[in-house]
Amino acid sequence: MITSTFLLPHPPIILPQIGKGREREIAATITSCQEVAKKIAGLKPDTIVVASPHSTCYSDYFHISPGDSASGNLARFGAPEVGFSAEYDVELAAEISKNAADFAGCQGEQSPQLDHGVLVPLAFVSELLDGFKLVRIGVSGLSLETHHDFGKTIAASAKLLSRRIVFIASGDLSHVLPEEQGVKLDTKIVKLLKSGNLTQLLQIPPEVIENGAECGLRPLCIMAGVLHGLDFSARLLSYEGPFGVGYAVAEFNV
Repeated sequence: MITSTFLLPHPPIILPQIGKGREREIAATITSCQEVAKKIAGLKPDTIVVASPHSTCYSDYFHISPGDSASGNLARFGAPEVGFSAEYDVELAAEISKNAADFAGCQGEQSPQLDHGVLVPLAFVSELLDGFKLVRIGVSGLSLETHHDFGKTIAASAKLLSRRIVFIASGDLSHVLPEEQGVKLDTKIVKLLKSGNLTQLLQIPPEVIENGAECGLRPLCIMAGVLHGLDFSARLLSYEGPFGVGYAVAEFNV
């Protein structure tokens, strides 16, 4: 069962141990992430599924992290003390792998360490919630439509196992703000986040995507598949981009 899904950005600078004061420049994003964390804690999901563009990535295959558990920290960003350990939902990972065997699975892991696309969003969630399991998935070079299909498989697998899950699409938006091509891409995405017309993400022209230097579009397309066929409400909590990168926080309540 899908309880809710969320878009959360993952700039390490958002955390005070790394931002060292500069995080105040994205105060609205921090407030929104804290609000989402409270919402997730209230939902008490069995499992949180995170799609991260910084997890293992292949051109023709979605990687689902294997094993019983994993950990990681933000040492590469100067904060080794900021870390997280998680128990994986092995049964759900296996069910997703089985049902999406044509284009997804647990083979070919490049690094077992949790990446910052997982660590930064869960830094907020783990302050308020413990006891949940994690499924970490990567994106791929496959089409946006296939990302959407993969999301539908994730939702179907959770339903089959009677899991209460929260899905997090971890991703920033354009990395070329305030250039025109970055503004163009983010304007399109933010409009769709507000309206909830998420399947239209699949229709964004490839040249707009490439020129806009996106990060989170593929996790968003997976999320759109997770929500496919469900009645949900959409809410954009915040959007800002003071560092040349777009940060959006949105929630989709089933």
